[in-house]
Amino acid sequence: MSAIRYLLDEHVNPRLQKALRRQSPETVVWCVGDPVAPSLHSLDPEILIWCEVHGFSLVTNNRASMPVHLRDHLAAGRHVPGIFILNPA
Repeated sequence: MSAIRYLLDEHVNPRLQKALRRQSPETVVWCVGDPVAPSLHSLDPEILIWCEVHGFSLVTNNRASMPVHLRDHLAAGRHVPGIFILNPA
């Protein structure tokens, strides 16, 4: 079984990445804007496609538009390994 890989949306506090890496150093946790991840200001549909292609679960706090984009993504016959929508802090 392959390990879960996480992509943190650019508005998720970067302390979450540090905490996850500290708790589980073998876990892959990238942030939008990292050199290996989608660039900053990528559109939500582009991020969902990137997650699908690369096998990453998305972690976001975007409760406004991400659910709409996810619905459209799935309706188009696409998929994502997972999506976690965080509660506002």
